[in-house]
Amino acid sequence: MNIKASNRPFIIGISGGTASGKTTLAQKLKKSILLSLTLSQDNYYKNHEHLSLKARSNLNFDHPDAIDFLLLKKHLCQLCWGKDIQIPQYDFSQHKRLEKLKTVKADRYTHIIVEGTLIFSQIPSLDYKIFVDTDSDIRLIRRLKRDFQERGRKTESIIQQYLTTTRPMHHRFVEPKKSQADIVISGTAFSNCQFKKLLKKIKEKAKKIN
Repeated sequence: MNIKASNRPFIIGISGGTASGKTTLAQKLKKSILLSLTLSQDNYYKNHEHLSLKARSNLNFDHPDAIDFLLLKKHLCQLCWGKDIQIPQYDFSQHKRLEKLKTVKADRYTHIIVEGTLIFSQIPSLDYKIFVDTDSDIRLIRRLKRDFQERGRKTESIIQQYLTTTRPMHHRFVEPKKSQADIVISGTAFSNCQFKKLLKKIKEKAKKIN
């Protein structure tokens, strides 16, 4: 991805393991930064509706090939060039995309926040990289609660997926990219004072680029 548009938005990437606190941080940044937009890796899972639900359930959703990163990078470029985009919507309980797309107008965004486990390995040209570091036990507990309550999944399938694909792919694609981050923050002990310092660092880096 090579974006050369003048006065383009400053692109912040938030990565970390599953249920580390990426979405929570992205939402907090969005509320604190005027004219900002958030894009989530989770919306860009490839569609496999031609497969049965059982077959879809057995796919490796934690490998980069499971995500349509070409489309995500295309959307980033389009937004930077002032073009509207249509974001896919994903049904986690059925493991497939919904027919309805979400239209996002290319308003005068100053910042775009991209969050996802695999974005550091697939989108290297992010302007500022934040890695949310959280203990694996805490992440597993959070994932169990989230997938059971919000995504309609059964506990056994959540644990099986975590052991067979999520954890191995984390060690292969996510954890090694932590060293690329501009800053590593805690997903369990991140104070308001630290958040203010993070906002200051983002502002300083944005000034240097633009």
